[in-house]
Amino acid sequence: MDAEAARAQVEDMTRLKARKRLTLLFDGWEDKLRRSLYGTVAAERGEPPSVLSLDELTGSRGTAEKYLETTKAALKKMDLDDGRNFVALTTDNPTVMQAYRRLTRNAYFWIIVSSVCVSLPFSKTNYYFRSYHVFCTGSTLLLAKLLHILL
Repeated sequence: MDAEAARAQVEDMTRLKARKRLTLLFDGWEDKLRRSLYGTVAAERGEPPSVLSLDELTGSRGTAEKYLETTKAALKKMDLDDGRNFVALTTDNPTVMQAYRRLTRNAYFWIIVSSVCVSLPFSKTNYYFRSYHVFCTGSTLLLAKLLHILL
């Protein structure tokens, strides 16, 4: 099984490196065993999303700094640590995520950050993320065009 996981990761890494307008989705939830889980996903309009990491942060203090550290580790694991393939970041909107978006904007100044008013748990199916991402990417790209960020 480890060989299959490694093969899938290499395949995802290759596919993601070729994509240049990715949206980074970051969200957390608590499972039935009361573990604190956080997922990092890369998505692009018209393409299937890729899970970059699923991290258990139970016992860790839920701070914006810890979330940024988790995101950077996920990007590094997939050999995307410079963040150049991403154009947007979307999270939900509690206070800690607002701070996380500020820190991420400072680390990756070209990324447009946005939030949603409802939590989008990663435990739902990929359909949820694809539908949501189509909406967010369309809105984000429209905003970027209006601001003359994208050519």
